[in-house]
Amino acid sequence: MHSMIVSIGSNTPDKWQRVAEALQWLGGFTISGKRSSIYYSQPEGKCAQKINYTYANAVFYGLTPMLREELETILKKYEADNGRTPQMKLFGIVPIDLDLVLFDDVLLRPQEMTRSYFLRGYDEIFRI
Repeated sequence: MHSMIVSIGSNTPDKWQRVAEALQWLGGFTISGKRSSIYYSQPEGKCAQKINYTYANAVFYGLTPMLREELETILKKYEADNGRTPQMKLFGIVPIDLDLVLFDDVLLRPQEMTRSYFLRGYDEIFRI
């Protein structure tokens, strides 16, 4: 089994529902899944100034038999199947974003560890 931590976000009008559905979907193929609550955040990062949409976010931890490449492929397929296109990114519209942040304790997206939208959910799951 492989451990995974996924950052989830959406900024469309139905963002809360989209994040809830993604959490449910992730829980459907993982073992020992833990999830943060769903919460709102403001845009962060280099494109934040051109995005005026509030996000719904969550963080998911689970164990999976999938290899990293297979997992990344199905995460991107889920995004595409749920309306995410490269063109939307240009306008700051994010129907659903699933980022594999850690896989087997390997930090794949170090910038996430500096973002309050990720750390809030991460801390909720792993609070000591």
